[in-house]
Amino acid sequence: LVPMMIRLEGEALLRFLEVRRALENVVVRKAALHATADQRVEIAGLCRKLLSVVNSGRDWHRIDAEFHGAIYDASGNPVFGHILSRLDDALKRSPDSPFGRKEFGLESFPLHQILGDGVVKGDPDMASDGINRVIDSVVEEIEGLIVAQAR
Repeated sequence: LVPMMIRLEGEALLRFLEVRRALENVVVRKAALHATADQRVEIAGLCRKLLSVVNSGRDWHRIDAEFHGAIYDASGNPVFGHILSRLDDALKRSPDSPFGRKEFGLESFPLHQILGDGVVKGDPDMASDGINRVIDSVVEEIEGLIVAQAR
């Protein structure tokens, strides 16, 4: 029963991530094109802080939300941030789930630098590449956990 539950939970997360990918690509491209100078400075600082917090082993959830929130704000359309924050709520998992443990998703964090740099440099292609790499990393981890539980 447990492997089936993990498979079903993982498959649901993969569906949410497909929607998130579509929205995030629009958001990061818009942010790269429309962020103000102050927003670019804020995003660069939050990216540095996020990577520092992750590397220190501390809880990264709040600063990750701030980093992504700053990008959503820079997109110029607050509806994106509202929708994506609701998706984040739907993606939250119990610490008992393999998808909810504190180590889940850690491999994606170095890739946040590409995303942040793309927005800061005003390069929508780089920003899009960065968010796609972040999401690809999480997708690969979910798929790996599904396969591991099936054994």
